[in-house]
Amino acid sequence: MAPLEEALLNLSHESFASRKAAVQALARTQTSTAQPHILSCLHDHSVDVRGAALQALSGPVTAGEEAALKAVVGCTEDTDSFVRLKAVKLLAKSDDPRAHTAVCGCLADEASHVRQGAVVALADMTLRRQQRQQQQQQQQVDDDHSALRLLVARLDDDASIVRCESLQALAKLAPWGAEEVAGPVVACVGDEHWKVRTAAMHAVPLLVEHGNQSAVTALAAQAQDKKHEPVRCGALRALAQVAERGQQSIVAEAEACLVDPDATTPVRCAAVVLLGRIAAKDDQSIRCKVEALQKDVECSIRCAAVRALTEMSEKGDAATQKTLVDALDDESEAVQCTALRALAQLAVPGDERVVKLATDYLAADKPDQIKAV
Repeated sequence: MAPLEEALLNLSHESFASRKAAVQALARTQTSTAQPHILSCLHDHSVDVRGAALQALSGPVTAGEEAALKAVVGCTEDTDSFVRLKAVKLLAKSDDPRAHTAVCGCLADEASHVRQGAVVALADMTLRRQQRQQQQQQQQVDDDHSALRLLVARLDDDASIVRCESLQALAKLAPWGAEEVAGPVVACVGDEHWKVRTAAMHAVPLLVEHGNQSAVTALAAQAQDKKHEPVRCGALRALAQVAERGQQSIVAEAEACLVDPDATTPVRCAAVVLLGRIAAKDDQSIRCKVEALQKDVECSIRCAAVRALTEMSEKGDAATQKTLVDALDDESEAVQCTALRALAQLAVPGDERVVKLATDYLAADKPDQIKAV
């Protein structure tokens, strides 16, 4: 008689020892026809046979086989505590959520040794999950670094459109201050194609540390580009975010743009904002020049001047507040709204003058846009 046939025959033997040996023999055959018979032995009236059947299901449970897992989960409610303990130890090898739920349920088992086993099992399952998560996170980090390296390499692509897209992608994906990315991006500020230079200027403030001198130097050089307005504007805007306050060479660059007869309105606006961000707050010469710009013929320049003056002032600055109040008489609603926002930004708690001003505006016949501010 073949070993499999003999084992199947002995499953109905009156001796529990013979039935247990039959289960163990079926487990050794490792055939698909054996598993249903092993599963049926989980209901044998002998604890030893049920235990042997559980042990035989170790491989299928670890492999995540549905029938085996479901059956072993059911054994956590067996009438015998040692069978329940075996089931808990077996489920500890599974990553299936149902195994986790069953093990957690056994933490309240009436038998202390089952509860103890459930504690050990839960700890093992949790540790394994944490290790798996760490491996996944590390793999994600490795994949991210690989992607960044590939994108950085495309900054040398022959096609300017590819270089532009790579810069935009790096600006979205790269971590701030990552030197392996920041350096190549700053180098693109001097690219031969003006669109690539513009894209680099948008990316630089998102990637380099504040005060990065190589970035400041590269941007300052592009602020003199009179052929391409987007390049010049982009350089001035980026400098406003990267250069340090009080850096006189950059202040001079902004002043030069303001007096340049070829400078367009967007360039002048960017220069005014740059002055507000970079000029020393106690620089009265710059402050006077910014205040004078509130008489400029261009509405956008007057708005920029209000914002710049606000950047250079401390909260509660009475002189600045007076200048802002004067700006409320501007013919442009945009300037009035900008001045109101600036007053709110500089007001200190309990500033009755600003509160009264806002209240009067709400009661006056003013456009809805201004009342909303």
